Amino acid sequence: MPAISGQRVVTTAGTAVSLGTQPINAPLIVKALSTNTGAIAIGNDAANDVTTSNGLLLAPGEEV
Repeated sequence: MPAISGQRVVTTAGTAVSLGTQPINAPLIVKALSTNTGAIAIGNDAANDVTTSNGLLLAPGEEV
């Protein structure tokens, strides 16, 4: 499988945005933009949502 890359920008802080619907069958890296002014939250709470209370927080420039 060839490498896939992309960037997702959230225009309204606090709004959950999907990174996509394509199945991932390989390692995945998510990196917060270094220009972010605050932390981002990644994850899914089974209701297709994520917040800073239930997600994995990444500070600007951090990756997982």
